[in-house]
Amino acid sequence: MPGQETDHELERLKLLFDYTKFHIALYATLITLIIALLSLGADEVQYVQKWLLFGTSFLFALAGACGGIVASNIPNHAKVTEFLNAEIGPRVFWSDRTKKQGYSMCLLAEARVWATREHAFFWSGIGLAVAMLFWGLICPAEPKNSFCPTSVECRPV
Repeated sequence: MPGQETDHELERLKLLFDYTKFHIALYATLITLIIALLSLGADEVQYVQKWLLFGTSFLFALAGACGGIVASNIPNHAKVTEFLNAEIGPRVFWSDRTKKQGYSMCLLAEARVWATREHAFFWSGIGLAVAMLFWGLICPAEPKNSFCPTSVECRPV
C-alpha cells in the first residue's frame, strides 16, 4: 500500500536524523572531554600526547561537520534512497559582473559519501586517541617534559 510505504520511508528518515543528531552530540561531548583533559592535566600530558589529542579533536570536529551536512539535508527528502543518492553539501557562493550569482559544485557529494566521511573522520580520531594512550604506556612521563625514549638524553621540549 502506498500510504504504508510512505510512512515507512518517513520513519526511516526520522531514524537516520536521530542517529545523526546523536553522533553530532557525541562528537561535541568528546571534544569537550579532550579540552578538559588538556586544560586540567596539562602538566601530566606529554608533548606528543597533546598533539595527538589536538588531532583527535580536529578529526571529531570534521566528523561533526559532515554529520551536520547530512542532518541539515534530511528534511528536504521524502525517501531514504532518494536522500542517500542526492547531491548535498556546502555551497560556496560568488558573484561577479558577468554572472548574477552561482555556486561552486566542488563541495557537493552524494549523502552516502558525506556519511562515509563522517564515519571515517570519527574512526581516524579514535585511532589517534588509542595511539595517544599507547604512547603514554610505552613512553612514561618521567622525566618531566621529555621525549620518548627515556634512554636517550632528555631535553625539555
